Amino acid sequence: MFRRCALVLVALAASTNAECLSWCNPYTCADTTNCDTCSTCADLDAGTHCASWCNDYTCSSDYCTGCDGNNGNPDYCGYLSGTGSRCLSWCNTYTCTSSPVDCGGCTSSPNCADTSTFCEGWCNQWTTDSEFCVGC
Repeated sequence: MFRRCALVLVALAASTNAECLSWCNPYTCADTTNCDTCSTCADLDAGTHCASWCNDYTCSSDYCTGCDGNNGNPDYCGYLSGTGSRCLSWCNTYTCTSSPVDCGGCTSSPNCADTSTFCEGWCNQWTTDSEFCVGC
């Protein structure tokens, strides 16, 4: 009788232990029977996973929350824990207000943080009331 109970307990324990099977990936982490112990799933749960397809525009995805420059991950989303804005390479005077998240962190050229510095090359005495000529 004791042997039979011991076998049942061992079988029950074996069926409740989670594994990390070869086919597990970030999208199968909900399968706690087969993928729960995978390091990728632990990273996803901890918010430190950065999927290979993440970029400057995917920071709202759960698969990109680890793209903050830590743990060897690229820094696509680190700005979210700081000012909430950044300065991408395509930003210019005209994108400061239309793209405040992507360009609001620019402080040199353009200086989106201080629009009183705007003075575009086309500004002249007839355009002084333009928002792009206030710094002339």
